[in-house]
Amino acid sequence: MNIIRNKYTQRNHKDSNMSNNSGLIKLNNLKGAIKQMSHKDYCLNEDESALVYMDDSGTYTFFFNEECEIIKEAGRTSVITYYNFSEGKILRWEWYDEGNNLIQYETYEYDNISGFAINYYIKRSDGSEKRIQPMIEKINENTFMHHYEYYDDLYVNDKLVERRNHDNIMRIKYEYVGSSHTEKRYIRGVIQSSYTFNEFDFLIKQMFYDEKGVNIGNEILKYDVDNKLIETITNKKEYKFPIHEVYVYDVNNLLIEKQFGSSEYGLETANKYEYDSQKNLIYKSGDWENARFQYTYDDCGNWIEMMTIKDSRVVFKTTREIEYFK
Repeated sequence: MNIIRNKYTQRNHKDSNMSNNSGLIKLNNLKGAIKQMSHKDYCLNEDESALVYMDDSGTYTFFFNEECEIIKEAGRTSVITYYNFSEGKILRWEWYDEGNNLIQYETYEYDNISGFAINYYIKRSDGSEKRIQPMIEKINENTFMHHYEYYDDLYVNDKLVERRNHDNIMRIKYEYVGSSHTEKRYIRGVIQSSYTFNEFDFLIKQMFYDEKGVNIGNEILKYDVDNKLIETITNKKEYKFPIHEVYVYDVNNLLIEKQFGSSEYGLETANKYEYDSQKNLIYKSGDWENARFQYTYDDCGNWIEMMTIKDSRVVFKTTREIEYFK
C-alpha cells in the first residue's frame, strides 16, 4: 500500500484530500450510503483515434460498510479485505492470474488490545502453506520489539521509535517533539529523507539530501485552521531564492488558484480551477495545458461518468457503477 492510501481516514465521504494523481481521487465528494462502487478507465489508443479500455490497470472496486468506511477493494488481479483501512491493516490479500484463478492469498490476525499482528499466513495454489508469527519481545518495562517476517519495530513508551529490516540495510527512525513527529529514512547508514508531520499527520517539513547524505535543501508546508494547504516554501542549494507556492480557496474550501514565484520577484498565477454545483472540478488551466472535465450524475448527485477534454476532444474517460444501501 502506498502512503497516500494508508493516510486516507474515516472522513471518506465528507472531505477527503486525496491527490489528483491517486486512484482515490474518485472517492472525493461522495454522497449517500454507498455500498459498492466500481470504476473503469479509458484512454486514447496509440494513434489517438479512439478511447480504449485500460485493461492492465483501469478497473477497481471499493466496498463500504454503513459507516462509510472502506472494508474491501478489488483490482484486476488482487482483492484486499481490511481490518482497518485508515491504518493500512489487512485481513486478507488475494492474488489472481489472468484467468481469474487464485494464485496465492495472505491472511492476518490481530491482537484486539494492542492492534498488533500476531499471526500471518501465506497459502499458495499448489497447496503449500507458510505461517509466520510476529513475536512481541519485551525488553524492559517501557520498551518492546515487534518482530515481523522482514523487519522489526522498536517501541518505547508506546511510541514507535525505529523500524529496521533484518539485513540492517534500511532503517527508519521516529523522533517526537511536542505534537509533531519526524520520520528519517536511512540506507546503509546514510540518510535518504526526512519528513515531519503535525498532530493531524499532515506533512509540514521535508528535508532533501544528496547520495552522500548531505542536506541540500528543505520544503516547508503551511496549513490554515481547517488543515488546508495554503503555502509551500522550497529552498535548495541550486536555487537563488526560495520558491513559494500559494494556494487560494473559495468560500466552499475548494482550491481555485495556485500561485508560484518568490518574495523577491513576486507571485504569478500558475493554475486556476473551476467547479460545478456538485463541487467537482470542471476546468483547470496552466501547467502548459488546459483541461475541462465533463460529468454525468446519478440521482444521488454522484458522478457516474467523467470525461477529460483537451483541445476540444475527449482524451480520458472514467465510468463507475454505484450500489447504495437500501
